[in-house]
Amino acid sequence: MRRRLDRRKGAFDLGRFELPVAVAALVWSVLALFVLVTPAAAFVLDLIVVGLLLVGGLFFLSLLIFDRAALETEPGDLSIFEH
Repeated sequence: MRRRLDRRKGAFDLGRFELPVAVAALVWSVLALFVLVTPAAAFVLDLIVVGLLLVGGLFFLSLLIFDRAALETEPGDLSIFEH
């Protein structure tokens, strides 16, 4: 997805470390969720995590279906508001 977005001169760029940083962030998030939901006494936390994942997934799915332009533009790009 990032390859379709424009690169701005002088903007922050991870360069070749972009993919490793993204993978590390994903692994860290999965590990943090695993630590939250593994204790047997954490049933309420399990429900919270599952609920948040479902809400996030439904939000992303709604963007895919109803507002595809929001996923194909960078944050702060004002051209999305022009018709």
